[in-house]
Amino acid sequence: MKKKETKRKTTIPKNKQKIDAVYNPEMSSVIKIAIIVLVVLAVVYLFTAIVTGKIKFGGNSSEENETEIQYEEILVGESFHQNATEYLVLFYDSTKTDAGLYTTLLNSYKLKSGALEYYRVDLANPLNQMYVTDEGSNLWVQKPADLRFHDAALLKFSNKAVAEVYEGKAAISEYFNGFGK
Repeated sequence: MKKKETKRKTTIPKNKQKIDAVYNPEMSSVIKIAIIVLVVLAVVYLFTAIVTGKIKFGGNSSEENETEIQYEEILVGESFHQNATEYLVLFYDSTKTDAGLYTTLLNSYKLKSGALEYYRVDLANPLNQMYVTDEGSNLWVQKPADLRFHDAALLKFSNKAVAEVYEGKAAISEYFNGFGK
C-alpha cells in the first residue's frame, strides 16, 4: 500500500515577515563598513597625535614649550630702521669658521654695562646674498640698498645713520674687547 502523500502548505507567520523586512543584509554591510572607516580614522588620528606630540603618555607634564621670538637677527634691509637711537649691527657669514668668534664677542659684550642694543645680520641668509660682493665693501652709505660686504663688518648707527665702521675680524674684535675699559 502506498502511503498517501500529503502536501503541507507552508505559511509564514506575519511577524516573521516584518522581521525579514527590517533586516536587510545590504544595510548591515553598509553599517559595518561605516564602523570600520570610523575605527581606521580614529587610529590614524591617534597615531598622528602621538607622533606630533599632541598626546603624551607617561606622566602629567605641565611643562609647555613657549615660542620665543628673537629680535637680534635681522636682514640687511632692516639695519637702518631699528627703534633705538644708537645701536650696533654685526654683519657676518654664519657658515665661515670665524662665526663662533663673533657669537662669543656679542655674548660677552651684552654683559658689559653701557652696552648698546645690537643686531646680527647673517650674510649667508639667501635674502642677504645680494649684498655680498667679491670686490671691495661699501659701508659708508645712506640707505641699505647701497651696502656691500666683502668681509664681516660692525656698523654703529646713530639716529638711523652709519656713525662708525669696523671691518674684518681684527677690527671687530678690537672694538668689542676694548669696550667698557
